[in-house]
Amino acid sequence: MIRGSSASLARKDPPPSSLVALLWLNADGRIAAANAGARELWRVRENTLIGERLVALLAWEIVSREPDWKRQQWEILVATARGCTLPMHAQPFGGGDAIPVLLTLEDATGSEPGYFAAIAIEEKPAETEATSSPPLEAASAVPSQASPIPPPVAPRPDASIEWLTNDAPVGWFDLDFRLGYAHYSPTWKRLLGYDDGDLPNTYDTWRRLLHEEDSAAAPDRVAKAPAPGAARSFTLEFRMQHRRGHYVWMQCMGVRHFTPAGELDRVLGLQFDISERKELEEETLGAEERLHRLSGPGFLGAFDLDFVKRSFWFSDAWRALFGLPPTDLSRLNEPLWPLLDVLPADRAQGGATAWLNEHRAGDDPLIEAVTMLHRDGRGIPILLGLARTYSRKKDLLRVVGFALPLNADATATRSGRPLPPAHLVAPTLDTLTEAVLVADALGNVVYMNERAERLTGRTALVDGLLKIPQAFPLVRRSDYQPAYDAVEIQLASGQPATLCADHALAPRPERSEPLPIVWSARQTWDTRGRIAGVVIVFRDPREMSLTPEELVRTNRLETLGHLAGGIATDYNNLLTTILGAISQAKENRDFSHLASAEKACLEATGLSRQLLSFSRTAPSPGIAIFAVGELLRDAVRMVATGCPATIVFDLPETLPTVSVDRSQLIQAFQNLVINAIEALPTDKTQGQIRFRASETELGSTDVPPLPAGRYVQIEIQDNGSGIAAENLERIFDPFFTTRKNSTGLGLATVLSIVRRHGGQVWVTSLPDAGATFTVFLPTSPVVSEPPAKAPPTLRFGTGRVLFMDDDPSICSLTASMLTSLDYTYDLAKNGEEAIALYRRYLNVGRPYDAVIMDLTVVGGMGGEECFVQLLQLHSDVRAIVASGYDDPELRKYCLDLGFIGYLSKPYRVVDLSLALRAALGNLGSPFST
Repeated sequence: MIRGSSASLARKDPPPSSLVALLWLNADGRIAAANAGARELWRVRENTLIGERLVALLAWEIVSREPDWKRQQWEILVATARGCTLPMHAQPFGGGDAIPVLLTLEDATGSEPGYFAAIAIEEKPAETEATSSPPLEAASAVPSQASPIPPPVAPRPDASIEWLTNDAPVGWFDLDFRLGYAHYSPTWKRLLGYDDGDLPNTYDTWRRLLHEEDSAAAPDRVAKAPAPGAARSFTLEFRMQHRRGHYVWMQCMGVRHFTPAGELDRVLGLQFDISERKELEEETLGAEERLHRLSGPGFLGAFDLDFVKRSFWFSDAWRALFGLPPTDLSRLNEPLWPLLDVLPADRAQGGATAWLNEHRAGDDPLIEAVTMLHRDGRGIPILLGLARTYSRKKDLLRVVGFALPLNADATATRSGRPLPPAHLVAPTLDTLTEAVLVADALGNVVYMNERAERLTGRTALVDGLLKIPQAFPLVRRSDYQPAYDAVEIQLASGQPATLCADHALAPRPERSEPLPIVWSARQTWDTRGRIAGVVIVFRDPREMSLTPEELVRTNRLETLGHLAGGIATDYNNLLTTILGAISQAKENRDFSHLASAEKACLEATGLSRQLLSFSRTAPSPGIAIFAVGELLRDAVRMVATGCPATIVFDLPETLPTVSVDRSQLIQAFQNLVINAIEALPTDKTQGQIRFRASETELGSTDVPPLPAGRYVQIEIQDNGSGIAAENLERIFDPFFTTRKNSTGLGLATVLSIVRRHGGQVWVTSLPDAGATFTVFLPTSPVVSEPPAKAPPTLRFGTGRVLFMDDDPSICSLTASMLTSLDYTYDLAKNGEEAIALYRRYLNVGRPYDAVIMDLTVVGGMGGEECFVQLLQLHSDVRAIVASGYDDPELRKYCLDLGFIGYLSKPYRVVDLSLALRAALGNLGSPFST
């Protein structure tokens, strides 16, 4: 039988009654971690308890020397003490009197199974010697056979401690000022974004993280002198700095223990994050302040009527609006009088409660223009807002609302907002891209804006001769049969106005085919809640609200997000090759990999140019001849990196070339690849994207509207989810999408780009069987390929060069290159230094033969401004741009400005040599660099 020993002999130095020992135990009951309270209870040094069995530290009346006895003790202890508080006796580690304690054992949360034990000194009167007995040391009794296990002991309210919760993480701390010891639990540190090993267990950690304005909440700050030897509980709220830099609101509950001399001995406590509560409090205070400003002595009257608590509040602005006194002592038993006195004359029988309950019941929140009564008897037009709360039995529980005065001559809509003057309404509606049709309660069309008249071919007749079915004749898209009741069906649904895309406008004499439209309709009400009319809004979905250039540019920004991952991966691969080759050459004198590093640098330069060209918003350089396979592979390389799907290219080598704008066509292919990737199965390792291309001869009617001729037919096929039949006709419409987080511009951009290149796009698909997009592009004229040029060689020359760049590494490297080419040089880090050096040598009649300068300099004069000033000093200055932004338009701009060369970063020795030789007039035109 497990039972705490009753021995209670006095110790020479008993532990304080407020001491609490905390233990983390593994599954077999061995101690994995212990706080300072546990070490003081058993009087041991740090880490002494680690690995010890908990049952070995407790006193038992019945014990055994059998090998399996400790395991049986632990199993019985878990079965008895888990989930409750059990009186036990702690056995000092080095011998001595047993100490009465209260043991609480709980399952520990985390990845490893285990338990959490809290052991507190039991405070109770000492037992007499007649009723106490020391722990027994029996020889071989088995407790499970000797006596039954007693039922769990209910936790005592004055001794039980709730250390862990299942709903929210709670951190605990133990600060022992007498021993100079501090410990913070892993959860305490995680609340501030730290791992267990990231913060030292010192009191300086607390003071460093505490907000400077909350220094009074430090655990060692005591407001008033305590009683000697007393323990005082506390609850504090303060801010501590999170690892990311912001401050987190914490609530701390604990106990301070003082020595007999009145000095702070120890602080124990729990801590948890209350930031959300604090934010809610701040929002509530802000809302109360805003409500006070609105409902104070202003123009917005407000009220809050709680029929459950019988609490009724009317703002001062409400009373002032209707001329009511702040209080009326004669009507104290009639708390709703501020509402009763202002109700309209035709209010419902039964008073204010009945009027609130019945007025437009079921239409909450209600905002409506009504007329209410001033104290002097005149009517006041106001905008009334109500929000009501009902019980399950439909009893009115609460009403909150407001009253906003309106001008007497203002015409209010159902929402209560007055319409602008009539002479402003028509021009405003005519500027809309949507068509607007307005009819009265009898279905007579009273207004159509210009777009509605253009799409319908009709003009509104204010005499009521033109009905809705005449002005807005709908047919079904599926079979082109009349849909006379389409508007009535949508209005009768009772749902908010939603877009309908199932209809078209019937053919007209000037338009032989039905015109597909998207439309919505909603009813309007007058101030008495009666239907006043119908508003219909519709448009032709084929009319894009974006120009083709805007469409391409907008989609380009969306596609850049998909490119980021692929670009980063490619750059890391290239940098791995470069760094590895340099490391081999530097550490092992192995120069065999430098050629690979050089090739990787050139590929990285090309990748940068591709990305810059793709993201450029300025007009592209123009049409050029490209191989289809090259365009497809570049598109796939930039957007499919990291996709585990199988990608197959079936592209013949004899495929004709095409004349296209490279960046735009790559964008179109990227959109098709992204579309295919997003349609692949959830397990993308089972996905496949296949690219096929061939040359084909088309007749004049094979692929409308393409003329007859020779085309390259490109197919992009996936095995994804496919496209539903009802969506096939709409997938190329701008802003149409079936996916979340998509703008619906991808396929619309593809169609726009391909058509601008004289081509067409088709799609075929079956649900759950993938989709195939086919692109037709006209072939380019056959052009003989120029003979391959021999690779450039180093060209040496003589002369003096001024090089300007704010990067010291580039200056040092370029200086080494210039030395190897037999040039003398000077270096400048900005435009000011370059001008000073140039002026110095110009004054002695020895100007520099060439100047190489970077356009962008951080914290100093850049290349463009420097060049302008050098031209004023010396009209024959020969300057070369060295820029990391290889853009055709920037190159043209610099050459037009007067630069005679353009050197793109990164550059090799041979590139620098060619640029200088061209600038010095020994290699032909400088535009070749």
